[in-house]
Amino acid sequence: MAPLLSDATREALEGLLHHTFANPDLLWEALQAPGARIVRFSDRLDTDGNKRLALLGDACLRQSLVAEWLETEHIRRAQNRISTVLANNYLAQVGQDLELERYINNNRCQGSLISVGTMATTVEALVGAVFLDSGMDSQVVQALARELGLGYS
Repeated sequence: MAPLLSDATREALEGLLHHTFANPDLLWEALQAPGARIVRFSDRLDTDGNKRLALLGDACLRQSLVAEWLETEHIRRAQNRISTVLANNYLAQVGQDLELERYINNNRCQGSLISVGTMATTVEALVGAVFLDSGMDSQVVQALARELGLGYS
């Protein structure tokens, strides 16, 4: 079976994420916007695109931020930082800075426009994909979050 991502695309994204995927299908799934034409992931049929990975990625980012906060600051500052980092606009800006629009398989109805919500969901999905691919290693997620500007500090 042919790979879902070209080697060049996979390598470019792995460079952006500072993670080499053992299972590149997770990376591919993270790039599928809800409603995109392709709905088969490995052996399961799915019409929600990257939403399952995005849900996981959101939880991972929240856990990562809280874990960092426990070692450093006051609750009010932590709540503000968590709210800021997990906001769609902030996540979408991170995705735009990484030029992820070049890689997202978007919903046809959206055309070439990648909405703030789609970009934010993709960033969360990529975090979720790295978490699963790393064997659910929260330290890997913390390092990724810091590298992407999604950490506590």
